[in-house]
Amino acid sequence: MNGFGFAGAFPDALIVALLCVEAVLALIALISLARKHLLQRYKSLAVILALMFLANAFGLVIRYVPLSHLFYKSYFYSYWLTEAVELILMLVFCSEVLKRMFSSLPELQSLSMRIFRWVLILGIALSAVLVFLMRWDGPRLLAAEVIQLQRLEEFVAFFTAVVVFASMRTLGFEPRTRLFGFSLGLVFSVLSVGPTFLADEVRMKHPQSIAILVSVAICAQLVSWIAALSWPEPVRHVVSV
Repeated sequence: MNGFGFAGAFPDALIVALLCVEAVLALIALISLARKHLLQRYKSLAVILALMFLANAFGLVIRYVPLSHLFYKSYFYSYWLTEAVELILMLVFCSEVLKRMFSSLPELQSLSMRIFRWVLILGIALSAVLVFLMRWDGPRLLAAEVIQLQRLEEFVAFFTAVVVFASMRTLGFEPRTRLFGFSLGLVFSVLSVGPTFLADEVRMKHPQSIAILVSVAICAQLVSWIAALSWPEPVRHVVSV
C-alpha cells in the first residue's frame, strides 16, 4: 500500500517527489479527519493515515543514513510489519464502510457482515496454505505472508467498492457522499497493490516504472479520501428496499 520501500533502491527524483507528496497528502487527510471530528468514528482510517505519513517520512530520511547490516535488518522488519498492520487496518476500514452503508437496514447489514467475515476467513486460510507450501523461513516468509495479505486486501477492497457503488442509489445515497469518496479511494488502493500479481521477472525488469505507478495510485487514493472529508454530507433520501 505505501511505497516508501522503493525510494532507497531507486533514488530517482520523481519517486522521491511522489513519496513527499504521499506524506503530505496523508497528513492533510488526517488533519481533515480530525477537523471533521471523525477520528472516533473512523479509528482504523486515522491509524492508516498516521502510518502512511510516518512510513513515507521514515523512508525519505533513511535514504541519507548509512546502512549497516543491523540497521538494514531493522529497516526490513519494520517495513514489512508496518505494511502488515496497515493492510489489516484496511480490512477493518472496509468492514466499517459496509456497516455504515447498510446502517438503516439491520438485516442487510448483518448479511453483508456475515459475507464479509466468510470472505476474510477463506482468504486468510488460502493465504496461509499458499505461504505454507512455499516452505520459506525468516525474512522471506514474512515478505511472502504480507504479499498474500496484500492480495486479500485488494480483493476485499474491490468487493467493498463494488457493493457501495451498486447500492448507493437504491439506498438513497447521493454520488457526492463520504462513502462514495472512501470507496473510490479503495479502488485506487487496489491499483496500488496490483503489481504484486506481476511476475518476478517483470518486477525486476521495470522496478522504477512500477514504483512510480504505485505512488501515483496511492496519491490518488489519498486525494479521494481528502475530497470525501471535504464534501458536505448531503441529506440522505432513505429508500425502502
